[in-house]
Parts: sequence; C-alpha cells; structure tokens
Amino acid sequence: MRKFYWLTLSPTIKPRLLSRGWKQLQDSAPQKAIRRKQWALVSGASFLFIFIFFPILAKSEDKVCFKDTCFTVEIADTLEARRRGLMFRPRLEEDRGMIFVFESESKHSFWMKDTYIPLDMIWINSKERVVFIKKQAQPCSDDFCQPIYPKAEAKYVLEINAGFVDKLGINIGDKLDLRLEENPLKALP
Repeated sequence: MRKFYWLTLSPTIKPRLLSRGWKQLQDSAPQKAIRRKQWALVSGASFLFIFIFFPILAKSEDKVCFKDTCFTVEIADTLEARRRGLMFRPRLEEDRGMIFVFESESKHSFWMKDTYIPLDMIWINSKERVVFIKKQAQPCSDDFCQPIYPKAEAKYVLEINAGFVDKLGINIGDKLDLRLEENPLKALP
C-alpha cells in the first residue's frame, strides 16, 4: 500500500518525505503488515474458538443424579420426542436414561409399546422429589399395551434400565439432582 501511495504523491511532497526519514517510514510498513497478519490470525483463531470449538468443548452432558450415581440423559421436551421416547431401541447403556419434561404437573401416563427393553420409571415433581415409581415395566407383546398411571402428579418422568431403582434404593420422597444444560425443568413455569 505504501508503494502505491508513494507513486501517487506529487513531486513537491516526495522530497519532504525523503528529508524526514523515508527509510524509517519504509521500515515500519513491513512491520505494520506483519502486525495486520498477526491480528488477522489471532482474530480468526479467537472466532473459531469462541463460536465453534468452545461450545463443543463446553457442552456438558445432561445428567440426573441420586446421591453419588448419575445417569446421562436425553431430554424429551417436545411432543414428538415424548411420543417416541425409547421406542425401537434394542438396548440402553447402564449409565443412560431419558427424562421427559412436561409443561405442567399432572398425572402423565406412559406405556411400553414398541419399547424393547424393560425399564424403571420414576415420576418427579417440580421440586425434584420422587412422587411415583414403576419398577420393571415390561415391553408390550400385544397390540394393546396397558398404560401405566401414576398415583401422583409429576412434571418429569425419568426412564432408566430396569433394576436400578432397587439397586440404588430410590424411594418415593427422595430428592434427585437434575443437572441439565439450559435446564428445561426449571425454565418451564
């Protein structure tokens, strides 16, 4: 850019620049170019980190914990996700589960149609307390599946592998710790 500027200077200005130390101005031009390139690299790297890599690195997994045992959970917070649930899955890892999030507390019923694995189902109120448990819910083999009706109102339902309620000693009234990113459980009124 300096060279272009130098060529466009009038004949009366060129001698004045030369007398003021054009050599010094010439030396600083490459340094400025280097600084511009460094700034561009740092800005580009910062942009990549902040908007691309940081969300990936910072993404915490959603968890539901009881005492010192945590389950990494998928969140079913839309009508479609709640309808699909854990249907058609041949297995569920031991430390995994699914939490269903509802808009309000109610007696939300469930069934096991097209679910291939037995589950323990835990109904949880808005205060994160267990209000109802269905142990060993078995997959349906008929066209009609008997719904599971809770005896208390809940805002969330946690599904985990069958047997874990007994293994962990989870009972009605116990408090679960919901560690969810952008916690939809607390965000809903």
